[in-house]
Amino acid sequence: MTWYATVLTIFPEMLPGPLAYSLAG
Repeated sequence: MTWYATVLTIFPEMLPGPLAYSLAG
């Protein structure tokens, strides 16, 4: 899931706010 972590890091706004913050830190 390295690509997923990369997407979360670069494009956290693609996910719901609270979810993105909890996953991306």
